Amino acid sequence: MALSEALRNIAANYRFHASLRGGLAARLGYLTAYYLIFICLRSGDRHLRPLVWLKRSGLSDHLVEVETPEGLRLRLDLHTAFDPLFSILCEGDYVAPPDFAPAPGQVVLDMGANVGTYSILAARRVGPEGAVVAVEPFPANFELLTGNAARNGLGNLRAVRAAGDSSAGEGVLYVHDRCINHSLVRPTGSSVPVRLVTVDSLLGELGLGRLDLVKIDTEGTAARVLRGARESLRRYRPRVAYEHDNTADGDEAGAVLRELGYALERVRTIVYARPS
Repeated sequence: MALSEALRNIAANYRFHASLRGGLAARLGYLTAYYLIFICLRSGDRHLRPLVWLKRSGLSDHLVEVETPEGLRLRLDLHTAFDPLFSILCEGDYVAPPDFAPAPGQVVLDMGANVGTYSILAARRVGPEGAVVAVEPFPANFELLTGNAARNGLGNLRAVRAAGDSSAGEGVLYVHDRCINHSLVRPTGSSVPVRLVTVDSLLGELGLGRLDLVKIDTEGTAARVLRGARESLRRYRPRVAYEHDNTADGDEAGAVLRELGYALERVRTIVYARPS
């Protein structure tokens, strides 16, 4: 990354956080700590290592309540405020293309909802005639997710504590050093048991007869989630946005979608898939 681009990103991050109400000192302190560590590092993964250090120091887990200029209210940890909150609400990950912006009356599925940043935004935009299903397996994140739905008075958001997969059943979620990187396929020292669901079975379970948008951020299992969604993708032809983290999983997810007649466009780390 060029120095000028890095400086623009840093400035944008500070401007974004200054625009939010609540926990400002803690958020700016975390942001500053990250960039100071980043600057001091001379080797290794300079993006990941500061996040791991901040997590191990306990700073990442500090909770703040924020309110956006649009009136979205969220309780979240400082790491989530640093990364997903900024990338979704400021950089437009998953929602920047006009045809991927949730619209009134739509049904939206959020696989890997974390604390609900995307889900809360989507539920506000689809309105009372629409619906959002937020699927999140990690207990602490799920508790924040349900609290954020209540905090925003969103009766159209259904939270499901589970992990998406290619088949339903029981599984193990590995808990990562970062707050948002818990995964079914990346073993770590600790884990929690989780319920596994497929998109196809979940839509039937919830009695949904429509699906317009699917967002997937499941840390290495996007292809598995899509394999468990084949029937729904064929039937409803929703648009799909998923994170491509430059692993085989991202490529396999693209292959599944192409087989189903989708055209793919990548913007930064997000792949936008449209039915042909």
